[in-house]
Amino acid sequence: MVNVYASCNMQDKVALWEELANIKQAQQNSTWCIIGDFNAVRNGNEKKGVRIEGIKKREIKRFNNFIENNFLLDMPIVGRKYMWYKTNGTTKSILDRALVMRTSKPKGHAQKDWNIKIK
Repeated sequence: MVNVYASCNMQDKVALWEELANIKQAQQNSTWCIIGDFNAVRNGNEKKGVRIEGIKKREIKRFNNFIENNFLLDMPIVGRKYMWYKTNGTTKSILDRALVMRTSKPKGHAQKDWNIKIK
């Protein structure tokens, strides 16, 4: 299990994703769960109150590539839709995640059994 608190800086996030991918590659026989604040969204619906500009679109693509290329599953969240709120309430985002290996889900368990409850 790996706990992540990613920087807001794009270069630092990419470096973190590359480091995680390298560690995971070196430990191919291990089951992985990466949880924490990735400071990245996977699509425009995960961020409200701001426009998704070109640079954010590139970040979204790179983050999704990191997840896909490392055979990770972004576990669905139950409860509150957003985990981060700007103090004045004008902006909200999904930044916290639990990413698990796709092969780590036991057979016979429904996807709903793997949901993460956020209060």
